[in-house]
Amino acid sequence: MHHSGLINRGIDGDIEALQKSRISGQFDKLNVIDLISCKKIIQGVKELPINIPVVLRILFYIIIPLLTWVAVSLVDKIVVALLDA
Repeated sequence: MHHSGLINRGIDGDIEALQKSRISGQFDKLNVIDLISCKKIIQGVKELPINIPVVLRILFYIIIPLLTWVAVSLVDKIVVALLDA
């Protein structure tokens, strides 16, 4: 079970669920407010280190050189066509 699920059960009063969690050594010192704070922290953590802006930036860095390469090739062909005419 996910850690947040165990904390939800702990918030509901299931002390045994907290014994299975990573905070098992501290559950006697915790209150419901601490558990809710811990739950919010866990929910705020992104599961993947890659998010949309990072992916877009990586794609941008890949696409710009490719587009530049294509543009240089087109300009080269246009210059050659103009010089041959």
